[in-house]
Amino acid sequence: MAGKPGRPCWMPSDSDREKIQMMAALGSQEEKISKIFKVAEKTLRKHCREELATGEAVANSAVGRFLYDAATGKETYVKEDGTIGIRHIGASSATVTAAIFWMKPAPIGKSCSSMAVTVPKAASHRLVRIRQAPLVVR
Repeated sequence: MAGKPGRPCWMPSDSDREKIQMMAALGSQEEKISKIFKVAEKTLRKHCREELATGEAVANSAVGRFLYDAATGKETYVKEDGTIGIRHIGASSATVTAAIFWMKPAPIGKSCSSMAVTVPKAASHRLVRIRQAPLVVR
């Protein structure tokens, strides 16, 4: 017998993992990512579960950090000796606008939404109904 029939086991490289994480961060669906890498969705999830799950959080964190740095006019960085340094930066209005546009649908941008709570008088100590209040975009 010449060996096991079928396709060889897919093992993503570090470069593949970075690309998959970035694609997930940008909102690509697993179905489309798996087609690009020519693997089944199940195989993609098996080998790249962490990248698929954390892609959006990593991107939102990076953009949020940029907005924080732009708002404070400072950027932190790691010096060659391993210590943390702070330098003053200037961000163009176009990059700040793009970053704000990115963060609008992110959970950080939605942290100001409110909840409406209704407590019926008869069962105030037993039942609480909570509904999401409509989000007003201005």
